[in-house]
Amino acid sequence: MINYIVNLLLMITYLSSYGISKIKNDLIKQNISENIIDEQLNDLDKNIFSERLEKIVKKKIESNKKYSNNFLRQKLINDLINLGYDRSDIINIIDKHIKNDTSILECEYNKLYNRLKLKYDGIEFKNKLIQKLIQKGFNREDIYNLIQKKED
Repeated sequence: MINYIVNLLLMITYLSSYGISKIKNDLIKQNISENIIDEQLNDLDKNIFSERLEKIVKKKIESNKKYSNNFLRQKLINDLINLGYDRSDIINIIDKHIKNDTSILECEYNKLYNRLKLKYDGIEFKNKLIQKLIQKGFNREDIYNLIQKKED
């Protein structure tokens, strides 16, 4: 029985993107003793999970084209917790890889500018533009700096 569990655990570990919590919960649902699962999980190399987590975070950050850093960070945390990774590990890796990228803000600014300039004028236009960018999760200070730069 234990050999079966070890093989099952190794297969799940190497073939899926699940974290320790998700693997453990899935095995418990299969009526496998929690003590046996814990013993076998302790024998696994934890670097496998941290390397996989880092790879997932890098890939998601590099492929981001529209989300603000705050929104992306929250989305990554939620998605990775659902995959069974530890919240503190997720936050450490995200903070290490996420950078302040104003190109996404500029792209969203340009899209909204072109759409809203047809509907609004003057101060109402500027307020709507700022409001929409804040709703998308961008930092208020970055928005004001970009607007100031565009107006100059």
